[in-house]
Order: sequence, then structure tokens, then C-alpha cells
Amino acid sequence: MPAGHGVRSRTRDLFARPFRKKGYIPLTTYLRTYKIGDFVDVKVNGAVHKGMPHKFYHGRTGRVWNVTQVGNRIIRKRIHVREFRHRKIKNDELKREAKARGEKISTKRQPEGPKLGFLVEGTTLETVTPIPYDVVNDSRAATEVLSPAQPPSPLAPPSAPLRPHNVPFSALPQRTLLSFGD
Repeated sequence: MPAGHGVRSRTRDLFARPFRKKGYIPLTTYLRTYKIGDFVDVKVNGAVHKGMPHKFYHGRTGRVWNVTQVGNRIIRKRIHVREFRHRKIKNDELKREAKARGEKISTKRQPEGPKLGFLVEGTTLETVTPIPYDVVNDSRAATEVLSPAQPPSPLAPPSAPLRPHNVPFSALPQRTLLSFGD
């Protein structure tokens, strides 16, 4: 069982370069242009550590929805998340309205929670009780079915005497154990 739980744990074979593809990275990899709406496969190159996506995204197919151009300067990395921006704007607006009314509100997202209960109507209750199982009578009924004209098959295993579940072991006939060599 592996001990490490790091970002690149269990990626020895996942990020390994293919056979005869090790070494330098062709320039076409860097010069390829991507447009918004293109479908792309995420394939991590283990030789490039900067900007490497998490191992979860390796082999996934997605659509390009934003293109960031970085020229010859180092810029701060930004995460492009559309839902957060819209939620932040909406929350700020709700806070402004609540402040104007003179009350405080919570803009935290809450889990959906369990579904509401309901009553099922138009049905009737029916109590079902099990029928007691009688082993002795069932074995007798099975032997009565066999007629003397049809002897039991010689390949069939010999039938063992069955013990009814409601009879204690002490009430059954006792067998004596013979020991030899004493």
C-alpha cells in the first residue's frame, strides 16, 4: 500500500514518456493554436513541470472555453471559474439589499437536504404470518409420493433422518460411541 498522498503520487507510469519519444519536446507542441470551442484531449507531458494539470485530468476530453495569452512576462496564475464570479456578484447585491432593509443575511451555500416525507393514501394494511414448517410431515409426504412400482434411484444419496426444529437433542435417540484401542 503506497504511503505518499502527494500531488504526483502513483504517476510513475501515467506521466512516463512513450517509447522512443523521450528527450526534447517538438516546437509544434508550443506553436499550436487553440481556439475557443475546440475539443481537446488533456495529455500530460512528464518533462514539463510548470503548469502541469493534476493526474485526474490526464486522458480527459474537454472543450476550450478561455485562452490566456502570456507574452514574455511572468504573470500570476489565475483560475478561470465562471460560476464563482456570477455568485459573488449576486451575493454582493443580496447583501446590499439586506443592509438597506436593516437585516443580516447569510449567503453561504447550503446543502439540499433530505426530501420531505409524505403519506401514502388509498392503501390497506395486510398482515402476513409465516406458515410453520413441519419437517416430519414433509418427509412423510415425500415418501408417500413414491410408489412401490418406482423404487428410488440407486444413484440417489441415502436419506438421512431429519430432526424437527422444535424437538431438543436430548429427546432424540442416543448413539453410543465405541472406542478401540483403550
